Amino acid sequence: EMMGTVDKGKEAEAKKRKQNKPKPKQSQEWDLSIKLLSGRNLVAKDTVAEGTYGTTFTHSSDPYVTLTLGGVTVRSATVEKDLNPTWNEELSLRVTDRMQRLVLFVMDEDKDDEDDAMGKALVSLLDLVEGVPKAVTATLVDPASEGAAGGAERRKGSAVELDLGEISLVLTIQPAKGSIDTKALR
Repeated sequence: EMMGTVDKGKEAEAKKRKQNKPKPKQSQEWDLSIKLLSGRNLVAKDTVAEGTYGTTFTHSSDPYVTLTLGGVTVRSATVEKDLNPTWNEELSLRVTDRMQRLVLFVMDEDKDDEDDAMGKALVSLLDLVEGVPKAVTATLVDPASEGAAGGAERRKGSAVELDLGEISLVLTIQPAKGSIDTKALR
């Protein structure tokens, strides 16, 4: 055992420092695991659309998905030349605020050009139950449209609505390991 009072002081200091590690917020955090399953009826981006409804697309797309939450983005692998891609990929993000929505973009990877956005969706995390996987079908909307959560422009059956396809995923939210704060339990 170290006897010197100086060492005790140092030890106490080190302990204090450990406890004073800056915590992001005194709030609960969760880990969101995302099983990205597949996409269906995605739009072809690798040819210019002729005609209003893009009915004369002849090419395909090389889709990948990006998922963004609270400023952090993860991306899936690219599936080449497939408008009904299957990813079966596990991704995960940290959740600090359940009010935030998961922002999903489907992108078309272009080797020579900037990747094109093929559609986007916002997924709410509010109705997820901890530890219970939830299957979600995210309907894609035009990335350029502001009301991506589905606004007036998504009236069913109106000519305005372009079917940009959908993405299937399974979301599971769990309390983040080591983030359960005693203050939250009081």
